Amino acid sequence: MSFLEFKNVEYSYPSGDDGYIRALDGVNITIERGEFVALVGCNGSGKSTLARLANGLIVPDAGEVTVDEKTTAEKSNLYDIRKKIGVVFQNPDNQMVTTIVEDDVAFGPENLGLPPAEIRERVDFALSCVGMTEYAKSGPFRLSGGQKQRVAIAGVLAIKPELLVLDEATGMLDPDGRREVMDVVKRLHRDEKRAVIMITHFMEEAAEADRIIILDRGKVVADGGRELFETPEVFERAGLDLPLPVRLSKRLAGAGLDMGCPLDNASFTKAAKRIAEDSAERSVEEKEGFAADTHEQKPKASADDGKDYISVKGLSYVYSPKTPFMSQALHDVDLDIKEGDFLGIIGSTGAGKSTLVSHFNALTRVQKKSGTVIVDGMDLSAKKVDLVKLRSKVGMVFQYPEHQLFDDTVEKDVRFGPKNLGLSQDEQSERAKDAIVRVGLDYDEIKERSPFELSGGQKRRVALAGVIAMRPQVLVLDEPTAGLDPKSKRAIMDLVLSIKDVCPTVVMISHNMDEIAEYCNRIAVMSHGRVKGVFTPRELFGNKRILDECDVRLPLVTELASELNAAGLNVAPDILTEDELFAALVKAVKHA
Repeated sequence: MSFLEFKNVEYSYPSGDDGYIRALDGVNITIERGEFVALVGCNGSGKSTLARLANGLIVPDAGEVTVDEKTTAEKSNLYDIRKKIGVVFQNPDNQMVTTIVEDDVAFGPENLGLPPAEIRERVDFALSCVGMTEYAKSGPFRLSGGQKQRVAIAGVLAIKPELLVLDEATGMLDPDGRREVMDVVKRLHRDEKRAVIMITHFMEEAAEADRIIILDRGKVVADGGRELFETPEVFERAGLDLPLPVRLSKRLAGAGLDMGCPLDNASFTKAAKRIAEDSAERSVEEKEGFAADTHEQKPKASADDGKDYISVKGLSYVYSPKTPFMSQALHDVDLDIKEGDFLGIIGSTGAGKSTLVSHFNALTRVQKKSGTVIVDGMDLSAKKVDLVKLRSKVGMVFQYPEHQLFDDTVEKDVRFGPKNLGLSQDEQSERAKDAIVRVGLDYDEIKERSPFELSGGQKRRVALAGVIAMRPQVLVLDEPTAGLDPKSKRAIMDLVLSIKDVCPTVVMISHNMDEIAEYCNRIAVMSHGRVKGVFTPRELFGNKRILDECDVRLPLVTELASELNAAGLNVAPDILTEDELFAALVKAVKHA
């Protein structure tokens, strides 16, 4: 018998005026013991609903979910079911229950009634798996978003469930953190024969699963092994990206270069070498027939060489000073941000990135004798700071911007900032309408709707519109695309570029090195609360010494380019975008 089974499952959420939104529509899925399954689909496709149904957090409106032949609809079964299926959700804050990290991880094993010695062993094992052992005595709510996610994963690992469901659980982690978690998951699957359902938007992660299920608007549209990647249109119809090697292979096939369907860098490099060797034997005339379908490059932001709009000097910050929970987040940070910059801030989880940018509009105040922050001439270390004036200059969009929504209609929510600036009713309305249109929403259709009834992507756009309506000179984005599907990520980043006429300076925190390389003109690298240096993308990603010193992972594109270069292909190792790599590959083969 199947371990987890969905039989004709339907589920709907209420949506105002007694309406409903169908999240799952006739879903039939079976998961066997020991399977490693990737569940993929756009935002709103029903993935998280399926995860919540799996261990009985919700029950179907129709159909049945069974775990080891026990239905989740029967409350008496839930204790056994939740011992067998552990779920890690997107937002770790919703899973924190205690004030000490190791106590939080111990919560599950304690509720299983395990002896203290075994609980200790499981907590140590789980924290070690996610690289959080040194934070065992810390308060979870003082951790960064990525660190919290690691603790949430550890809490589920400590239960040692037979099936581990990860709902975008690596979305807030840095590249090293994602790889560490994937290594843990693969080890649990391989060595302990545990089943895994990995819900992810990272197609490189999905490619490592044995089986891939694609959801689209609440329905299963594909279910198969890695051979699904050989029919990329299945993913494209569902609005999904493909792994980088598959995307490049498809583009190269359009240029007359048959690469097959390599799923990883090693197999792609092997195929590229084969193509180059074959090409070397062709006539010059035949080579000249290859055509590159290069796309228009996005223009990089260029900073004004004149004025520093934000200047940080010697900034330090300590959380919970003079308490047992004291931790130093920033150490003597210096950083200048120029007008017109598109500055990326990168670093591992806990590096101090969010703490630093929260000083820019005084959400975090400069501590006494701990440095200075100057914003357009305003000294934020002064005793009195005009916060209204400051926040009209620096707008902040947080890791989960949809959590910034609070009013009962979209228009009221977006008008809130202009209203606090003391603008007239007419100007408030004008700015709200302009901002809503700028983020790609239909003003007349959406203005009277509750923001809480919108899709995840729409909520994020409305939250961004609320900041844009204040027309700040600096827009600070803290992980703006975390948790979004590929199509939504591109839409948000294109949106940010499109509003630079009203928000000319952008500061973006991101763990996505490909986004950083593609959109930023300068990159500040942080580590353990310090700024290690500020570089152009090519300076940073083309210099192995700097990468090693700053512990920075390459963008996926640059990583593949480096491997191709090392294999003897004439491809520059410091390529930053997919378009650049495609053009270089076509040229390398033509001149092989």
